[in-house]
Amino acid sequence: MSDPTAKQVYNYQCEPWVIFGKRDPPSASPGWFHGTRTARGLSPGEPDQDMDAAIAVHQRYTVANLIELRTIAPDLPFIPVLQGWELRHYLHCAQLYADAGIDLAAEPVVGIGSVCRRQATDEIALIVREFARRGLRLHGFGVKTAGLGAYADALVSADSMAWSMGARRSAPLPGHSHKSCANCWDWVSRWYQRVTAQLP
Repeated sequence: MSDPTAKQVYNYQCEPWVIFGKRDPPSASPGWFHGTRTARGLSPGEPDQDMDAAIAVHQRYTVANLIELRTIAPDLPFIPVLQGWELRHYLHCAQLYADAGIDLAAEPVVGIGSVCRRQATDEIALIVREFARRGLRLHGFGVKTAGLGAYADALVSADSMAWSMGARRSAPLPGHSHKSCANCWDWVSRWYQRVTAQLP
């Protein structure tokens, strides 16, 4: 992030496979997750909510988390995170922050959540640019090179573990004695230089 001391709040992701878990997993995922039925207050056997209703619950929890954490520890720089799936959901989340008295445009940085597996899509580029147009200083979670190439100019910061995954699957750099460079400053520095050199 632009401020390395900033802390993201626990925010409730809004991907369908997070919400509905193993009943509706993404076809590309070999794993499964139970979903958030319990967190959303649904009892066993109770019909599940539709996507919009479930996202609204996740968004309320996300906003409430920020408020609670800032109340408990006002000296810590917790950042708000916008959650959603489609642009209309993110706009609704922004309105929830406004209704709670939080001016996102006045925040040092605002995270954009639920983007990592689709960070290089036109849909996410549209969402990021819409909020940048509104004056928000945005942090992109899990934004890889392709996503950065599309909208890096609309972000103030981004993070990605792609470099670490690549290092984990590769031999260590010459002269390095650790098992892999998955947590290596030299590796990430080279990755950073390579990525920033490719940006428009």
